[in-house]
Amino acid sequence: MIVMEFRVARTRDELEAAFALVHREYEKRGYSRRGEGGMRMILHNFLPDTTTFVGVDCERSLVATATVVPDSPLMLPMDESFGAEMQKLRRLGRPCEVVMLASDLLASGRESIPMVFPFFKVMLDFAMVVLRADFLCVAINPRHGAAFRHLLFENLGGNRPYRGANDAPSVARYLNLRTLFQRLEEPGREPVRAVFGPPVADPAEFAGRYTLRADLDFFLERKGDAFETASAQDLHYLSRCHCRDISAPEDAMQTGAAK
Repeated sequence: MIVMEFRVARTRDELEAAFALVHREYEKRGYSRRGEGGMRMILHNFLPDTTTFVGVDCERSLVATATVVPDSPLMLPMDESFGAEMQKLRRLGRPCEVVMLASDLLASGRESIPMVFPFFKVMLDFAMVVLRADFLCVAINPRHGAAFRHLLFENLGGNRPYRGANDAPSVARYLNLRTLFQRLEEPGREPVRAVFGPPVADPAEFAGRYTLRADLDFFLERKGDAFETASAQDLHYLSRCHCRDISAPEDAMQTGAAK
């Protein structure tokens, strides 16, 4: 039996390894449009509260990753394909999105699905206690629909191309965090209750999270096409978040480190 630890990324090395894992796995599945310098990043990675999570095995190897993006003036990555549905959801509460979910467990011949389920417990706890979100959203390949229904994710939108995965087919799903614990008490929910049930993590468990803000210049220089579709308003908002112009990496040394 393989022992896994699921937690926030704590160092730059872990964040680099996570982005490299996403790049490799997306490339295998045709989700990447072109070379990305060995690391996969998106515009939303540069939000100060965007947080990357990792799955580490007993040998301290990073074998799984996912990133939780908070809602902001940048909207969420899903908005590009499911904008109308996301706007309806916003009228009911605050969403966040799981993106850049990748694992090499399948590639190594290990059974990944049951092992990765607890990963979502860590992320939903973070969404609840840190982001104060009401909904945890995700755009997935339709073939994963049954697994997410098992985890109580509800349908949000039908089959559409998802630009962040090279226009691969995707369906939108969301988990209602406000009603989750009530639903876990329904008959027949014992398996998912064992994964998602209380207690909720203490916020202190996320205190050591490492974000791009900790070494902004390094990641700006390696951002690849993360800013390719960013509007001037998007870049202005991110610059305000970091108290500096982040649109041009070559300016980083002149403007100083992120505050």
